[in-house]
Amino acid sequence: MTGDHRGSLPLLAGPWNLGGRLDWWRQTAKVLQAAARGDESRESAVRHLSTGLRFDAALLTVSDPADPSRHRIVANTDYPAPVVQYLASDYVAACPGFAFARDAMVAARVCDTPFDFRQTRTFVEHLGPQGFNEGVTLVVETPWQGSTGMLAMSSTSRDPMDETTRLGLTLLASDLAGLLAAPVPEVADECGPDDLVLEVDPHGRLTWHQGQPANCELPLEAVLSLARHVRVSRRRRVSTFQKDSANGWWRLRAVARGAGSGLGSVVVHLSRREPTGGLTARELEVLTLVTQGMTNNEIAEELHLSLRTVKAHLEALLLKLGQSSRAGLVRVAVEEGLHSAAHLYRGR
Repeated sequence: MTGDHRGSLPLLAGPWNLGGRLDWWRQTAKVLQAAARGDESRESAVRHLSTGLRFDAALLTVSDPADPSRHRIVANTDYPAPVVQYLASDYVAACPGFAFARDAMVAARVCDTPFDFRQTRTFVEHLGPQGFNEGVTLVVETPWQGSTGMLAMSSTSRDPMDETTRLGLTLLASDLAGLLAAPVPEVADECGPDDLVLEVDPHGRLTWHQGQPANCELPLEAVLSLARHVRVSRRRRVSTFQKDSANGWWRLRAVARGAGSGLGSVVVHLSRREPTGGLTARELEVLTLVTQGMTNNEIAEELHLSLRTVKAHLEALLLKLGQSSRAGLVRVAVEEGLHSAAHLYRGR
């Protein structure tokens, strides 16, 4: 289990006043629901919950469909990276504390376990050395492919949360489940095990749904720029291809939540993939400008090329993509997401 320092909390301590604190629980549910819609970041929602309950650290995870014994990180507030890695792997796979919480069907505190949790590897090697003393784990069932989520919170206090607050936290399970659903079905359905999926909220804050920042070989500004383009252009989905510093191709697919109003969050799926037809970077640039309705002369001026070179690139595009006209090139570009990021943004 992880830790909570609930006993001294003025707003929830002592004989809990349901009427006096009902507004806080309602507000917290609204914050979680806003994060599920993409109007708030998942990290800020989890921080609102954990700080309101006087926890020092909180972690929200969801099981990996490919390996249920491991969890993906949804949001982390103030757990050190090694602790996060442990909680998302060995804790959920083998710790009796997690197994107890999973079977309890309510938020489970350290003091609830029928064994001495402070003798477990979780506490001795990971939580104790960080100064944590009390904690709570809530296992959340989600509707997404039967996956399981976990909210773990820890504090340096030795005071466990009271029973009524424990019940209140348990009642938020359905709202927490909303944060664990597949970010966007059309993104989740096409994800490979090595792909990256992250979400950019309207304030530019990132939430990683699959993978970690260390696995992203493109600058994060590339992701942020694509998300901004989706919101500004009010397009539901946009795809681009970009090269990393090692000259490897990445496809970035961005999907806006909701109806593409430009106000919500944007989910970005990154995968290692070359453009259809083996297009070169220059051919991709030319194709992108063709989709924007530019003439050959305008493309030549934009890319500082000769008219003859532009025509040669167009002939290569027609051959590689199996088309006989500019209209056919535009159709394939739209269907396959064949856009060069730099020149796509030029059109906004």
